[in-house]
Amino acid sequence: MVVEIILATLAIAAAGSAVAALRARRARTPPPAPGPSAHRQLAEGELLPGDVVVHLGVDYLVEGVATFSPGDEGRPVLVAAWLTDGCRERQLLVDLEAPPRCAMAERRDAGGRFGAAPDLLEEQGRELRLARRAALRFRCAGAVSDLPGEGACELGVYDGPGQLKAAMALHQGGALLLVGSAVTEAGLTLLPGGSARSEGETSRPTSRTRP
Repeated sequence: MVVEIILATLAIAAAGSAVAALRARRARTPPPAPGPSAHRQLAEGELLPGDVVVHLGVDYLVEGVATFSPGDEGRPVLVAAWLTDGCRERQLLVDLEAPPRCAMAERRDAGGRFGAAPDLLEEQGRELRLARRAALRFRCAGAVSDLPGEGACELGVYDGPGQLKAAMALHQGGALLLVGSAVTEAGLTLLPGGSARSEGETSRPTSRTRP
């Protein structure tokens, strides 16, 4: 237990240092405004570990990305990115099948659910209704919590009042539940910086799962 706490503390400190270094570098040399390609990458869920997402003036480092698709080579239908500003972890959901496309979310306790995604979820007294469910494959790159590196799952996507949005992935090892509020693509800025982009690679980095 002590070792796990130390490792978690070191991981948070490392993420904080990375974000701080990024901010210092940007302060010295302001980057050019993101072009159409960056906006397209964000809208299409083309995110990589090492990218930076800016929301409401906060820089979030992309630590990991989970991609959900009908098959290993199929077009993704939903992408979830694990973000950190050095102190707080959040997730960015990019729904590639239905608006609202993007949502800033947080992990919630899935309550030990297994099997099929339920028709209703409740978030602070508000109901989210199942919009669609599908049997999909997922693949992770970077540091992703509550999902193994890759596998099969049932994915449920939910809509609720006040632009509330959620996604639940039930897989062999458990369940991942992300709940948040929709945001416009204009309210998000992607600063590409992933290692695969800088090296000109087309494949994603080797996946790993957080303890």
